[in-house]
Amino acid sequence: MISKIFSAVLHGIEAELVTIETSISGGLPVTDIIGLADKTVNEAARRTRSAIISSGLNYPMGRVTVNIAPAGKRKRGSQLDLPMAIGVLASAGGIFMDELDGYCLAGELSLDGGVKKVTGLLPMLLEAKKKHLKMIIPYGNISEVMLIHGIDIYPVSSLVEVVGFFNKKVKLKRLEPVSMIDLKIPDGTRGRKLDYSDIRGMKAAKRALTIAAAGGHGVLMVGSPATGKTMLAERMPTIMPPMKYDEIIENTIIYSAAGLLTDDMPYVAERPFRNPHSSVTRAALIGGGLYPKPGEITLANR
Repeated sequence: MISKIFSAVLHGIEAELVTIETSISGGLPVTDIIGLADKTVNEAARRTRSAIISSGLNYPMGRVTVNIAPAGKRKRGSQLDLPMAIGVLASAGGIFMDELDGYCLAGELSLDGGVKKVTGLLPMLLEAKKKHLKMIIPYGNISEVMLIHGIDIYPVSSLVEVVGFFNKKVKLKRLEPVSMIDLKIPDGTRGRKLDYSDIRGMKAAKRALTIAAAGGHGVLMVGSPATGKTMLAERMPTIMPPMKYDEIIENTIIYSAAGLLTDDMPYVAERPFRNPHSSVTRAALIGGGLYPKPGEITLANR
């Protein structure tokens, strides 16, 4: 029996849905993962096997082939662990396959069957929303997605919960999204008590920054060290208008893809200030790399 499970992978700060196709045939008990998968995805074969066995479920004896389509694009990330495990169990007949088509799954598995937090989940969730899919996510990512409306989100903490849900033995509680009114805006200065009113003198520079903030213009400050350029720049967000919903989602997508969201900052609701060192490399400043990541310029968006 061949099962098909939807999941998603990141390309830069954008997500793409992938289909995890699993087939079990006769032969030596081995798991083959194909579809231009990186080392993290290939290692998922061992994590999923241990998680399934530790959860008290039967891992099939035979040759397991997992294809991640489309096969012509590179796949990376531990978020494919959970859908791969569900695909193996579905192909082995351990899961009802009636409703699998309507769900997108993402989550890293621990060896004991727990579902762990993953990075880059927000753009994956928005891509699943475009395709009118429901989403099963780790509990650790709840704060990151609490602002998203218009999609059914089910947080889970273990593989057993997911299997019980699809076998209609467990009811998962749907995550209730939070409105902007109820949103707790974190301190954008992240512990530093900064304000534009702290600046004394420097009237010409302050006037320029005020005009730039009002019109949404860029500013280039040039001068000798220790003349107040950074001091002015890091206080500029305090005179800019509060971020709108679309801007918060846009910036949170960037920080999610970069893996910079934390429990203290689950979403970016304050205008960011970035302070790269003068020796910053080109790739760190503008982004890029073998697996493209946002650079300092992108992280300073809005």
